Amino acid sequence: MGAFNIGDRVRLLKSNEEGVVTKINEKRATAEIEIEDGFQIEVLAKELVLISQEEKKHFGKSRTEEVSPGKKEKKNRYEAPELSADKGIFLAFFDHGNDLLSVYLINNTDYEVVYSASDLIQTSHKGIMAGSLLRKSKIKIREVNLKRFESWATMCFRFMFHSQDFFSKTEFFEKKLKFKASGFHKGKRLAPILEKEGYVFQLDVDAPKVDPEKLKESLTDKAKKAEPKEERHDVVKPPAVVDLHIEKLTDDHAFMSNSEMLKLQLKTFQDSLDNAIASGMGEITFIHGLGNGVLRDEIQKTLSKDTRIQFFQDAQKSRFGYGATLVRIF
Repeated sequence: MGAFNIGDRVRLLKSNEEGVVTKINEKRATAEIEIEDGFQIEVLAKELVLISQEEKKHFGKSRTEEVSPGKKEKKNRYEAPELSADKGIFLAFFDHGNDLLSVYLINNTDYEVVYSASDLIQTSHKGIMAGSLLRKSKIKIREVNLKRFESWATMCFRFMFHSQDFFSKTEFFEKKLKFKASGFHKGKRLAPILEKEGYVFQLDVDAPKVDPEKLKESLTDKAKKAEPKEERHDVVKPPAVVDLHIEKLTDDHAFMSNSEMLKLQLKTFQDSLDNAIASGMGEITFIHGLGNGVLRDEIQKTLSKDTRIQFFQDAQKSRFGYGATLVRIF
């Protein structure tokens, strides 16, 4: 089936009929031909021969193009139309009344194209259609309402090329389209393959090539960024002696309950101990006072479970009385 393209002029081997290829069925190894009377016939590809331009130049007009004497010469209805665009993949919108547009995906290349079409809504995709498109063919993928133009979602297409023969076009690509009114209406022209006027946009122009390795790296980087990270706190070396009396920690202690004051004192103690260890201090002293002994008991309970310290003991009575604890760090 690789010998013919849609639009090629061919001759049937078993008769004198000539016509133009209008459809190719590669699975059945057949082609549909439009002959002189406008009829469509399906013929085995092996029963067709391509009429080359050299043959026409050498022998002149083919049989179906000959004009009988006295008859006015008519334009050859079977002449394959010239393509109105370069080879490529196109999206075309055709108006069929009532503000409805038929949307076609057109493959005007020499490759079979595997495709996926979807609407991109925020960060999610809603599928439109997916499949494969034979070379030199088209498929209708949806209808849209022109009155709802402003609410059209971003259309996302993914393509990969394929051929049963040897080929080098192996890259795949993605194209996203979000139309603006001014740009959309400027796209009016003849569509390839269909050869009728519509709003036509080429999808593989300046299509960025996707490097699978770079794509993998990008996805890995995104995954790493999405992982929760531990909060980093700058280490501030605390003083060698930390006074935990509430009036030293806040001016608002008169408005605090006993539990709120204890919570603030214990947090100050823990932060100071952690920073002392992180900054490499050998020891640190906490002044907690005597009071009812609750703060002292909580501090020493915490220290008894902390494997980062060497030992703790009451600080010098001559200096701090009975209301301080010395912590020796490894």
